Amino acid sequence: MLFQHLQTMGDLFRPLFMAKFRTIAKALEEVKKIDPDTCLSDYVLRRLASEEKISQIQSGNKTLVEVESLLDFLNGEENQERS
Repeated sequence: MLFQHLQTMGDLFRPLFMAKFRTIAKALEEVKKIDPDTCLSDYVLRRLASEEKISQIQSGNKTLVEVESLLDFLNGEENQERS
């Protein structure tokens, strides 16, 4: 019973925010929802990820981009993890 209580208390401290990682194509779709006339391409997103200007993880052959990091970069904010 004590373990269950401690486990429940641990849930209170769990972060409420979970990073949204998307493939390059899906991240580009997210940007196009905000700005339908964007000139960004998947090539540009891949390059930003490879240069570590936006947060990304590699899963096999796929690059997964953190959408919030991408939007921050596009708004002129520096990537907090990399700076």
